[in-house]
Amino acid sequence: MAQGQPELRRVDAFSLAETIWGQNEPQHKDFWSAVESHFNFPQNYVNFETEEQQLSATYAMANAVD
Repeated sequence: MAQGQPELRRVDAFSLAETIWGQNEPQHKDFWSAVESHFNFPQNYVNFETEEQQLSATYAMANAVD
């Protein structure tokens, strides 16, 4: 992320979801390990490109005022 340069921050739904839920982010490793050991979700279960997802709480949380 472009810290200190908000104009470079990506605000599309996928980028915002990755900020909050990205499996490759070190701070999310424990969470995703627990999820994967207890749940089996179908591939592409969540689609952040839909209008419904873009209007969701996840989208709103990713756009929180700094």
